[in-house]
Amino acid sequence: MFTKQELSSFLKVSTRTVERYCSSGKFPRGFKISGARRWKKSDVLDAIENRESVA
Repeated sequence: MFTKQELSSFLKVSTRTVERYCSSGKFPRGFKISGARRWKKSDVLDAIENRESVA
């Protein structure tokens, strides 16, 4: 699982960009654990793969 900070490092974007991607629907919103948002690695990789196949 990724935290927002880990996800932003993985994608090489800012944490604010991660927030924008999620709110605009370009990326999965993830889920909350104890108030902190998390993303499954498999969901992240699927989103990246699907995005590349569309481009």
